[in-house]
Amino acid sequence: MKGKTLARLCVSLLLLQCSCVLHAQSWKDLLGGLKSEIEKITDKTSETSIIGTWKYDSPACEFKSDNLLSKAGGKVASGKVEEELATACSKLKLSSENTYYQFNADSTYVQCIAGKQTKGTYVYDDEAKTIVMKGKLGIGQTMYVTVSSGEMTLVFDADWVLSAAKGAANIAGKYTDNSALSLFSSVSENYDGMRLGFHLKP
Repeated sequence: MKGKTLARLCVSLLLLQCSCVLHAQSWKDLLGGLKSEIEKITDKTSETSIIGTWKYDSPACEFKSDNLLSKAGGKVASGKVEEELATACSKLKLSSENTYYQFNADSTYVQCIAGKQTKGTYVYDDEAKTIVMKGKLGIGQTMYVTVSSGEMTLVFDADWVLSAAKGAANIAGKYTDNSALSLFSSVSENYDGMRLGFHLKP
């Protein structure tokens, strides 16, 4: 009988200890840990998973850190930026047919933006989750890549996206106003520490 009582006491103390530990953690810590674990499970980014042809689906907006995301207004800011970019991309006539990235197993790539193709070689960094593309001139361009749930997200520093948008507008040559470029410029200037790019699908 004494043995059973002692066992119950030990179990009670263990449960109490667990309760205290959980209580000591904030909901933010718990949810943050859960988010991190979910991201680990769904993140399929690797040297082999990026291989293939990935077509434009929609604009993407990410911040360099959770801190910056918080300062900018969280997901609300990110969603607003993506809406503005969707309008700009629509004006520039970006579509799955004329905008895509093709990464080959031999470390060569094809980039097509608004029908304008460029080719070169790339280097994938598994630790940093980046792709550095080098064209004929040997100038490297760093992209931050995520492959998850059958979708690829490629984002660049915001200033590069503005430059690419200007290039796309010059290629299109049909637009008498600068409304699309104004949107890109506004987005780049109003949000610090931001990366912009594309959600792509096979």
